[in-house]
Amino acid sequence: MANGMSKAQEPRLQCLPLEIRWQILESLSDVRSLAHAVLTCRALYSAFKAKEADLPTTVLTNCIGHEVLPEAVIVYQCRPPFLSTLVSSLLVSPNELTWEESRRARKYTQEFIWQLRHRKLPFPVKFSMCEAIDLADLHTQAVEPLTQKFIQSCAREPITMPSVDLADSLQARPATRLEKDRIARALYRFELFRKLFGCYGDRIEHMPPSAQLVPHAYNFFKRYAPWEIAQIATIYDFLGREILPAMTDVAEHDVSYGAHALDYSELWNGRIDHPAVQHILTLGLRKIQEIGACDTFKSRVEMLGTATIENYYFFNNAMRFIDFYQASGQGTGLLTGKPFHDDGDTGGRVMHQMAWAPGRYWFNDPVDWLDRRWGHVMWDHERFQDLGVMGPPGPPFGHSWSRAHGSERGIPEDEMEASVKERCRIWSRGGRGYWTKNDSSRVVYPRGVDPFAAAASDAQSPQDANIQNTAASNAPTVTTSSLGFMNEPRAPWYYRLARRIFRRHRRHRHH
Repeated sequence: MANGMSKAQEPRLQCLPLEIRWQILESLSDVRSLAHAVLTCRALYSAFKAKEADLPTTVLTNCIGHEVLPEAVIVYQCRPPFLSTLVSSLLVSPNELTWEESRRARKYTQEFIWQLRHRKLPFPVKFSMCEAIDLADLHTQAVEPLTQKFIQSCAREPITMPSVDLADSLQARPATRLEKDRIARALYRFELFRKLFGCYGDRIEHMPPSAQLVPHAYNFFKRYAPWEIAQIATIYDFLGREILPAMTDVAEHDVSYGAHALDYSELWNGRIDHPAVQHILTLGLRKIQEIGACDTFKSRVEMLGTATIENYYFFNNAMRFIDFYQASGQGTGLLTGKPFHDDGDTGGRVMHQMAWAPGRYWFNDPVDWLDRRWGHVMWDHERFQDLGVMGPPGPPFGHSWSRAHGSERGIPEDEMEASVKERCRIWSRGGRGYWTKNDSSRVVYPRGVDPFAAAASDAQSPQDANIQNTAASNAPTVTTSSLGFMNEPRAPWYYRLARRIFRRHRRHRHH
């Protein structure tokens, strides 16, 4: 006792056998927790160092799951020379690739897809701590929360059949592990697509972008079964709807966004095939999750910027041309593809076959758009049976194109034009911030006052001036530091005109 602590007073963790300490670390649910645990005491650190080669892989499997980990590893291994990372820019065509850079990008895409189709990608047996943390971070920060949001979103959508309620089914029997893994795999496959094809578009100079995108995209989708392609398309619809609230809020109310807008009618009306939405989707799951989590105007402007880049050659364009491939008889290989991962459940396959009537060739068919909103190819066979949606082959769901993918908000065209014109006037006077038709009190000017309004007030009578001063003193105080518009470059009128002409030409050439 005099020379130190007694055995009973020693820390209990130090007394545990090494095997027990291994079991404690192996039971952790994510890799970050493992990293924190081994730094808490010497007992756990020594146990970790004794099994450092195996513990990160074990905990990573706990975090992602055996059924999803291969897809996560494929996404991690995909490291193209160029990625779409720029959120917004006042430039017409930012970050254009040189001829040599575009050749490198296409070569990498072609070789990676060949390895993917022939299963030549190496799968590591063990992962280092750094690799495990990178893989787990994408899953916990993006894939896992987006999976939960997808389930909640589907529960809110009405199934296009009478007397069927998916929300009641999910409440009575929560989403199974198979269903969650199926959704997570589709999210990883979309992330893989955006890594490979996010930089395709007008940044490659020497040949039409659609001619570059379509053959490679066709080979990419050829690696998956038809219902797996439908699952990726379902995730694409969901991710587009996830970022639309933020994008429409900024497009409809931000002064700078309106001043640089050319034609945002489709974006305001909730069209996920708008080129601005397509570009944001190329930024990946992490950015989509961050944008979808923004619930204030200020945070949305900080996340999206004031001049969104447009991409005419991403997922929507790829699916459109692949559908034409199908209709012309060139893309029949997509109808016979084997599943990349067979989870043993037939729900998605049967539902896809029900919707795929003889004579149909379209993976992006408008007939399916509303069905994808409730995840018609994502759920287990047992859940479909409980819902009573299993039936004879043929398209059982009917609805209009406009309801599914079109003008859901119904904002009149003249109202949009008036909004853009007014915001252009405010922007030219130095105003920035939030504007609505009946309220411009949140617009901020460099000197705190609209110069035109100040000039007009000089000509007013003293009584009117006193009334305005009283109203101004009662208005909420708005500072310019939070908006940061003093650092925003002011494009001259001739630059903006050239930018509009270029975009019109590009859009007409695309159509």
